[in-house]
Amino acid sequence: MASADGPAVELDKSHTSSARLVAQVVRAVGMAVPKKSVRSIHVVFTREFHVDSPLHYLIQIQQQTRPECSSTVTVRQRGRVVATATLTLHAAWHRRDWSAATDGLSIPGEAPLHPSAISGAGSEMWIRPPETSDDLAPALIAFATDLGNHDALGFDGEAAAGMTTAHSVWFHRPVHTGRWLLHRSSDPIVSAGRRFVRGEIMAADGSAVASYAREALN
Repeated sequence: MASADGPAVELDKSHTSSARLVAQVVRAVGMAVPKKSVRSIHVVFTREFHVDSPLHYLIQIQQQTRPECSSTVTVRQRGRVVATATLTLHAAWHRRDWSAATDGLSIPGEAPLHPSAISGAGSEMWIRPPETSDDLAPALIAFATDLGNHDALGFDGEAAAGMTTAHSVWFHRPVHTGRWLLHRSSDPIVSAGRRFVRGEIMAADGSAVASYAREALN
């Protein structure tokens, strides 16, 4: 069992508080299990929380073999549980690597955030996270999974805290930052009091780096 504290972070309107929490969980578990890479994270939010207060993460390793590991994380703020997370990890990436054939993508100019297409509430945009170490890169990608879909989920950028009910990210390949990545999100599904959006982050050669799904109250 391990624990970590996430500092309060001032967010601009391009990010929600749920992405901050997901990114901090990815980083905290990566530090607790340094020889394995996070492959998936699934977070359920139990109550509203606030971006201006620290979060406390309690990490429990549920199962660990030489290649595999699974972990759960309980997230508290001001003594109350605000989210729970389940993660899977693996020690190596060199097994079979295949995905549907995709043509290479046209990399944009030097703008750090470049919307390339918008269809309904879905969108495509190029992002280039700052270059960092391989162990920190997955947290940056997790933090980027909410870009471009605030309107799809009904967020206004200021009252976003607590609106997300679930947020999942799957990492398909090693994450390298400091280069252009295409962030693609779907049109939302609105039903039964929930809004749902899914998306993916792709490398310039068209290969999938990560996929994500988010649900929020309608």
